[in-house]
Parts: sequence; structure tokens; C-alpha cells
Amino acid sequence: MLGALDTFRAQQEAADGVHARLTEISELLSQLRKQVGALAANDELRAILQQEQSCLERAQRMVAEVRVWREQ
Repeated sequence: MLGALDTFRAQQEAADGVHARLTEISELLSQLRKQVGALAANDELRAILQQEQSCLERAQRMVAEVRVWREQ
């Protein structure tokens, strides 16, 4: 009977450990959601990203034009 009780206690400890870890992960995810929300709402960051996108689009057009020029 002692073996079964030890097994139960070990399983309970393992379950408690898993629960503690899941609670920690849940808290970390909550913090991450808040940070992502703050970044998404940041107008300055959004403007910078739009500028970067514009620069990349211009670079893509320039590369395409250079390819056409080289082929000719």
C-alpha cells in the first residue's frame, strides 16, 4: 500500500509543478499581449514602418528597372 501512496504523492507533486509552470506561462503571455497591444497602438512606430515599406517598394522597382536595363 505504501508504494501506491508514494506514487500518488509523486503524481500530485508533478501535477502541482505543471500547474505552477502553466500559471507562470499564462502570466507571461498576458504581459506579452499587453506589450504587443502597446506596439500596435504606437503611431510613431506605425509611421516608421510605413516609411520602411515605401523605401522597400522603391528599391524593388529600382531593381526591376535595373534588370530590364541590363537585359537590353
